[in-house]
Amino acid sequence: MDKNNTAAVAAMSGERFSLQSLRIADGTLKALEWIGLLLMTGDHVNKYLLNDTVPLLFDADRAVMPIFAFVLAFNLARPGAL
Repeated sequence: MDKNNTAAVAAMSGERFSLQSLRIADGTLKALEWIGLLLMTGDHVNKYLLNDTVPLLFDADRAVMPIFAFVLAFNLARPGAL
């Protein structure tokens, strides 16, 4: 049986289906925050000091929002976060 069939059988039989929890080390989250901060700083320097003359900085900064969203969501999903 593949995973989809196993989940369907578990749902029909009334068993609880649970996913494994995602575990990420605190140091990895901190590194992601710093990477996002550096990329955002590079984008702001490019925008306001270099007048958008370095397209690579603009392209690299497009990764900042997903990084920050992931770190925020992961931190809010921790037990006792709220």
